[in-house]
This record gives sequence, C-alpha cells and structure tokens, in this order.
Amino acid sequence: MDICKHIKEVLTLAKFQIIFIVKRTILWFRLSVPDSMLLLV
Repeated sequence: MDICKHIKEVLTLAKFQIIFIVKRTILWFRLSVPDSMLLLV
C-alpha cells in the first residue's frame, strides 16, 4: 500500500513538472514569436 501511495505521489509531482515546463515553453514561444514577426514586417 505504501509503495502504491509513493508511486502516486511521484507521478503527481512529475505531472505538475511537465505542466510547468509546457506552460513556460508556451509563454516563451508567445513572447518570442511577435518579435520575430515584427522583424519580418
């Protein structure tokens, strides 16, 4: 039972980490794309 609980906690932490990385990547992408579009225009 304890092992299952530990695995669930690890998976939850990993899920939050992945969501954080994805959000950060999207934010960076949004910030960098308009600049490059302005350079093209």
